[in-house]
Amino acid sequence: MMQFKLFVPVVDSCVKKIYLFLQLLLICSAATSRGISFNDSIAIITDNRSPELVIQQLHLATIHFLKQSNNRVDIGLVGNDYHYFLLKLSVSDSLPQPLYLSIDNTSLDSLQIYTMTGNGTAKLLYEGGSTIAFNTSRNYVWHTAPLAIGPQPSYYLVAIKAAYKNLNVRYDIIEPDALQQQYAIYQRYVFFYMGIVSMIAFVMLIAVLLFKKAVFGAYLGYTICAGGWILTHYGCIFPLLYPN
Repeated sequence: MMQFKLFVPVVDSCVKKIYLFLQLLLICSAATSRGISFNDSIAIITDNRSPELVIQQLHLATIHFLKQSNNRVDIGLVGNDYHYFLLKLSVSDSLPQPLYLSIDNTSLDSLQIYTMTGNGTAKLLYEGGSTIAFNTSRNYVWHTAPLAIGPQPSYYLVAIKAAYKNLNVRYDIIEPDALQQQYAIYQRYVFFYMGIVSMIAFVMLIAVLLFKKAVFGAYLGYTICAGGWILTHYGCIFPLLYPN
């Protein structure tokens, strides 16, 4: 009983120290992280013609923009047409470093990002997608473009084509360092999933060699197909097969 009474204050002291350490970590995290305050809203453009024709008909002063929940644009099941959304951005504080527009959907057939000016002219910032020749100088498999944001609103037109798919994309306005960290986590997901698939495939291969049964061969083929789908879905196959 005496040992138990002596043990309780030690545990209580350790708990208090751990709690204090966690509080210090939160304070340091809040002090070192600097959030950028910017305003973003979008407008869905219902014109399905080519980007050149849509740009000619856009009048920025007449378009009504709305804040989008979770930065997600869900158009639904689409045909073989273009779909557009117009992004309006402004920032109240000075930027310590440039921001990037990031769209991490790698299953799109094509995606173009244009910067728009008040007089209706546009400049192509980025072009990518599964039907677009892969640019080997890109740093990421997902779609990113540098942004020029200031106190005055800036406009970016995003043109998407995803033939006969459920068109659901999320956009992020992000700093380069945070984008790199997010991409590193993304790559870890790919390695984790492929590690599991490789382990299952190895077990199925051993089962085929030991038991000589077709059912294990079928499971092995299914596992290989699943691994191929993961690599394709996460944008790892296209840069290897179609670099030019």
